[in-house]
Amino acid sequence: MATPMSQACERCWRRKQKCDRDFPCLQCRVASKDCIRRRQGAIVDESGAEGYVGALKARIAFLKMRIDEGVTSPEAGSDARRSSASTGTPVQRQTPRDDMLSTMQEASYLTLSAMAERTDKQRHNIAEGLSFRSLLSAAVKSGQITTTTDGGPARDFKSVAELLRTAAATAAYQAYQQYIRGAYPYIEPAKLDNAFQSVSNAYSTDAALTKTDPAPEQHVIISLGLATGILLSPGHDGHEKLVDDLVQCSLEAFGYVLEAADDLAAVHCLIALTICSLFYDKAGSTWHLLGLAMTRCVACGMHTVKDSQLEPQDEPTEQARAFWTLFLLDTRVSCTLDRPFYLDDYTVATPESLLPGDDASFLVTQASMIRAMRQSQQEDVLSTFINLQHLHETTAGRHAFQKLMSTKGYSASLVELCKYFTIAEKAGSSIILDEINETFGKFLVSFEDKLISKVSTPTSMDVMLVLAIGTIICRLCALGHTAQHQAAYQAINILTLLSTRYTHARGFRDILMELVMGGTGAERQPSARLCELIEKVESQLPSRIEALILSQKPL
Repeated sequence: MATPMSQACERCWRRKQKCDRDFPCLQCRVASKDCIRRRQGAIVDESGAEGYVGALKARIAFLKMRIDEGVTSPEAGSDARRSSASTGTPVQRQTPRDDMLSTMQEASYLTLSAMAERTDKQRHNIAEGLSFRSLLSAAVKSGQITTTTDGGPARDFKSVAELLRTAAATAAYQAYQQYIRGAYPYIEPAKLDNAFQSVSNAYSTDAALTKTDPAPEQHVIISLGLATGILLSPGHDGHEKLVDDLVQCSLEAFGYVLEAADDLAAVHCLIALTICSLFYDKAGSTWHLLGLAMTRCVACGMHTVKDSQLEPQDEPTEQARAFWTLFLLDTRVSCTLDRPFYLDDYTVATPESLLPGDDASFLVTQASMIRAMRQSQQEDVLSTFINLQHLHETTAGRHAFQKLMSTKGYSASLVELCKYFTIAEKAGSSIILDEINETFGKFLVSFEDKLISKVSTPTSMDVMLVLAIGTIICRLCALGHTAQHQAAYQAINILTLLSTRYTHARGFRDILMELVMGGTGAERQPSARLCELIEKVESQLPSRIEALILSQKPL
């Protein structure tokens, strides 16, 4: 039978909920939790402590000290036993261990499980919010990934149908195909051509995507491909509404992919969405979409495909292609944001030949060399630099569409070299610094021309890359040469142009301008304004770039 309590129990009092004051109370019994009596008028003395947690820690430390004193002082216990024996009556004493138990039980409510309890009487649903569909919805930040239950069309695909009937669709598709072949070759060109033709034929007959469609992944990949292709084409500024419609249509069709398509098709669609998010922020968070794609890829065993299994037109070939494309994305995104890799470097071996007759092997080799810099910071910087330079010189310019991507990738690899190695006063440092100056200068010139002529849309990662390049240029020497002055201010001008699309570029531009105006070299001290600008920037700076900005040591 429950006994009444004079006040609410500890759990109800902490959670500020009504307690029926039975012991144990109904609320604790429903939640299957221990009901603990609260001492009358118990309050937390927060004097000298930082809030409730600090006060609890202080109380625990004090009670531990009392217990230790009790253990080392046996006379107190013997005196108590003699007093009890002389009176013949049982004596109930509140020992330090009782207080310790009560305090530890109170502290247990600060654990994650206690904080995650629901305040109502509903039971926990372990699977609630943990489905792949809900995780994808959270990553895209634009609503739920849903499908209709009656098998009807999920969305009006009028915008997609109208686009596919024009020549602009072919131009956008070709731009997309060219880009992924040179940067992220996650799907074979022939397979992508078949998907484009199939979707074009479907929309030419006003066919709508339904739950019974045999290849819903084709609709998703082509819709995202056309959206990305438009952003990669000249004159993309006037087509933002069409891009948004294409992305939203693909997100609507994603529900069918998750329900009906196989793992390879789902990974292909996730990669296409991740690539699109690089250019269009409404497509979702690149970092989280990459994590979902990598999780799905590893969960279905695509990372176990061996080189001997790579045969043309074979499913393991497609799985390997998807996996190594995620390897490329993981490397570039993680290095740009200065975050840990999703993929464990020690469990992946670079294949000798990724795909016969394809340039993906070069891309994977370059990514592997960049990854190795994090583990080989004690190696000779000159050897690492020579390997990067040799790879760039022997592979750059094979195809016209890879020229800018190759220069950009080489510049990004040199940025990683500066982030993880100390170059000054090392053997061959003058050769390395001259190459860095020349490469960064060429990249800034070509990238600025590309922005001014609006050849294609820049990615969000370009903002971080330009900031890193500008910071390194400022750190190389005291900006005494005209060419270095020009390169530094060119980086500032590029960030100004990028700020029209990515607002956080304004903060990066102000940081770089303050860095240029403050000078460089051993006499440079980080100004108070520079530190203030770093704290106020919208997007958090990568830790190693921030260290380069604030460091007073030579590069």
